[in-house]
Amino acid sequence: HDDCDPMDVACKNKFAPLSELNYCTQGGVNPSHVSGNIYPCRYYENIGAQQIFDKSIAVMTRGTEYIQELVCNTSDPHVDNCPFVYNQTEPPETFYVADAESFTILIDHSVVATQLDITKASSQLHGVIYVEDNHKLCRSDPTARSDPRGHVESHTDEAPCYIKPETTNRNLDYVALGTLLGAAGISLDDINYSGQTYRQTGATIILSINYDNFYEWTGVGDITYIYEPTVIEDSSWKFYKPFYDSYRQRRTTLNMHGISVEAVQGGTIKGFDFNNLLIQITTSLTLFAVATVIVDFVALYILPDKDVYEDYKYELTEDFSDRRQQMEASAAIRSTSGGTGPGGGGGGVGSHMSMERGDGDLGPRGSSLGRAVVGDAGYSRLLADAEETSINTYREGSDETETSGYNADLLPGAGATQTYPHTGSTGGTPGKEKPSSVSALWGR
Repeated sequence: HDDCDPMDVACKNKFAPLSELNYCTQGGVNPSHVSGNIYPCRYYENIGAQQIFDKSIAVMTRGTEYIQELVCNTSDPHVDNCPFVYNQTEPPETFYVADAESFTILIDHSVVATQLDITKASSQLHGVIYVEDNHKLCRSDPTARSDPRGHVESHTDEAPCYIKPETTNRNLDYVALGTLLGAAGISLDDINYSGQTYRQTGATIILSINYDNFYEWTGVGDITYIYEPTVIEDSSWKFYKPFYDSYRQRRTTLNMHGISVEAVQGGTIKGFDFNNLLIQITTSLTLFAVATVIVDFVALYILPDKDVYEDYKYELTEDFSDRRQQMEASAAIRSTSGGTGPGGGGGGVGSHMSMERGDGDLGPRGSSLGRAVVGDAGYSRLLADAEETSINTYREGSDETETSGYNADLLPGAGATQTYPHTGSTGGTPGKEKPSSVSALWGR
C-alpha cells in the first residue's frame, strides 16, 4: 500500500519483471533496439539505492563494483612510498538498478514568513506538480488540471498541466522518480550526452518549490505551492561508497551514478502591512505632485499657446482686505441704526444725509470706504478715505446744518445723492428729512 515501510515484513516491493525491462541483459532485447548500453540489472531497496544529503537526495540508477585489497602496508619498514594503496582483485562489474523509475521520493518541507508571523509545514498545505510539455503524462494522470488551484474541475489532456502528488496518511507528498522526470520532460532512457542515457550517466534535477497565497480578484488566501522540476542540461551525478569486509584490508567500492534531486524553496507570501500602505500612498501623492509641476511648466513656458493657458490658469479676484473693511463698515452701520432711529427706542436725534458723487469711479474695485460711527454729540460721521463728499447732519428740532467734508467711496448700490423721508415720531423741524434706517445709505 502507499504507506508501506520497507522495514515492515508485510511490505512487499512492487518491481517490474526483469524480462520487461529492455535495458537489462535479462530482458533478451536486441541491443540495436535500445538507446545506450545494456547491462545486467539488480533489484535494490531504497536503503541501498538512496543517498541523502543536507539539501538533496540521490537515487542510484547505475553502479560499478570494485573488489579491492590493501597493498600498501606502511607498517613495513622497507616501504617508503606506495604507488597503489589498493589493487583490484577481480574485474569490475557494472549493472543497472532494475526499475529505478518506481522509487518514490518523500518531500517534507515548510514555509516561514517571519514578518507576517506565518509558519506552515507541508502537511498543512496542498500543492501540485507542474508539467511543462509532457502531453502523455497529462493524458495519463487523472488529476491533471489546467489551473494550479483546481478552479477548473475538468481534466486536461494538454500540457502544460498540473498534477497532484501522492500523499501519506500524514498528508506528506511523495512522487515516483519516473513521474518527476516526466514532469521535467525526460525519461531515464533518453540520451543525455555522448550517446549515453540518463540511466547510465545520471543527472541533477532542481526541484523548485514555489509558495503563493495571493488569489486574483479575491486577495490573500490559503498558502499553496507548486513543484517545478528542471533538469540541468548535460549534468551527471556520481558518488563512491566503500563497504569493508575487514577494515582497510579488503573492501568493495561502489561507484554510483544516479538522479540527484535538489530542492530550492521560494515564492511570495503576502499580507497587509500598514507601514507599506503609507509608503505607497506617499509615493503616489509625490508622483502626482511632480506630474502637476511638469504639466504646468510645459503649458506655461513651452507650448505655443502658453499666454492663453496662463490667462485661464490664474483668475484675479478682489482684494480681500477691502472686502473685510466693507463688512466691518456694514456691521457698524447696522448697530448704529438700532439705537438712533425712531424704532430704536433711543434719543430723539434724526439725521438727513446727502452724498454728492465726486469725480472718482464708483465701481466695486478700489473702494476704500471705512466705517460709520456715532459720536457722543448724537450725530453720525462717515470716516472714509477716497472721494470728496459732503455730509449734512441735522439736530432734532433745529434748522442748523453742519457740513463736514470727507473723502469716501460709495459701496455698490449707493447713489450719487440719496435723501430719505421723515418717518420719525419724536418730531423734528418740519420739512426736514431723516432716514428710517442709516443702513439704507449702503443700498440695502
